[in-house]
Amino acid sequence: MPGSDAQTKCEAGSVAPRKCSTPPCPEGAAKCELCEAGKYQDESGEEDCKACQPGHFCEEGAPVPTACKAGTYSNRTDLGSQAECSVTAKGNYSTQGSTEQTQCSPGTHAPEEGMGMCQKCEGGKYQPDKVRVRVRAHPNPNPNPLP
Repeated sequence: MPGSDAQTKCEAGSVAPRKCSTPPCPEGAAKCELCEAGKYQDESGEEDCKACQPGHFCEEGAPVPTACKAGTYSNRTDLGSQAECSVTAKGNYSTQGSTEQTQCSPGTHAPEEGMGMCQKCEGGKYQPDKVRVRVRAHPNPNPNPLP
């Protein structure tokens, strides 16, 4: 409003950096600015954006962090897009919002990069080790034959 000293709070996802401490402030002194990529603000009326959270990314103007999708992860706090989340390696997996990849357990495998969970070995095959890409054929497919 022209001639008004009233202030309007910036919405979540934006901030008004303090540029004027005593009203009336000159025009344009405290305009709302979107949080830059890699940061967010979940409250209205704030002066600073928050660093993004590990396992998440924050696009420009984000009111909340967005979780890295399953099969990707990150422990960084400055990601601005899903593309910046790291893809899990073969033999590993990650769930949505993970900060690290996890090795597949014995009896499971992850044959491809970017898997959100490990696969169980199919019948007649096994996997005795962690972080395996392939399963092995069981050396004795019928260990207890009937007489």
